[in-house]
Parts: sequence; structure tokens; C-alpha cells
Amino acid sequence: MTFQEQLHKMDACHAARTWVGDSTLEEAWTTCPRADWMLWLANRTSVDHKLIVSATCACVRRSLHLAPEDVASTAIGIAEAWVRGEASLGQVESVLSSIMNRGVNSLSRVSYAAYVVANAVYYGAHAGLAVFCAADAIGDSDGNKRDKELETMAGIVRKHIPVETVKLPQWTC
Repeated sequence: MTFQEQLHKMDACHAARTWVGDSTLEEAWTTCPRADWMLWLANRTSVDHKLIVSATCACVRRSLHLAPEDVASTAIGIAEAWVRGEASLGQVESVLSSIMNRGVNSLSRVSYAAYVVANAVYYGAHAGLAVFCAADAIGDSDGNKRDKELETMAGIVRKHIPVETVKLPQWTC
């Protein structure tokens, strides 16, 4: 089964499957221009959850200077501490509750991205969304700038998550 067929079975978006074309996993991982796509795939394969959170934090950290609220750096800091084994899931949950009490809808895009990172720690998903939100904030909703930032972040993901750690599911039929 080709990598593109595997992505189809995993319900990857049409744009990602089209971009992959005939590439292998290794070829696609080393050239992918979208950190959010890479983290989506990492979340659905055997990649260690702490590697995913670490990569996501490093990407979102690029946007923290744009956050008007302290909650963004607090959320990223607690997620990074969790990766290092210096914070518990209870502490992550406490940060999530604090953000929820403030009102998620009132957060800036960067703070929302940081909130999603903390969610990724606790619930094990959404890393791609966090990175997309951060890239969008850096690009200030300019699609070209956002795409360039996603490409920069893809390099960060590759530094944190080597392609060798990405093991696709074995399909039986």
C-alpha cells in the first residue's frame, strides 16, 4: 500500500494526500511544508506523545511575543515542564481550568494556541491545530506569511520528531 493510500485510510485531508502524491513517508516527512500536517500524522502513529508535545511547544513558542495575555507563556511552560517530568497532569489540568474560567473565546490567537497545547498534553490530540493557530497569528491572517511560518515550523518538527519514530499502522486488508 502506498503512503498516499495509507493517508486516505487514516482520513488525512485531501490537500495533504494530493501534496504527497507518489512520495514515500520518508520523502514526504523530509520535505513537508506544513508542521500542522506532520503533527497530525505523528498523533495518529506510534510517535511518543512527549515528542509531539515538545515539538508543538517549540513551534508555538515562536508566537508568544504576540500574546497579550500571560496565559500563553504559562500554558506553554507547564506543557514543557510536563515533557521534562517536572509537572503532573493535574498541574496541566489546573492551567486548562484557569483558562476555561477566563473564557476561551476571549483569548488571542496565540493564547488560544497555547491553550490547545495544554489540551494536547492532557487529551493527546490537537497539536496540529495549536501550530496552525500560532502560524496564523504570526502571519496576521496573511495566508502567504502563515504558510511560510508553517514551513519554518515543519523544520522544528523534524528536529524534534525524526522520521524513524513515525511508524504507520499495519493494515490487514
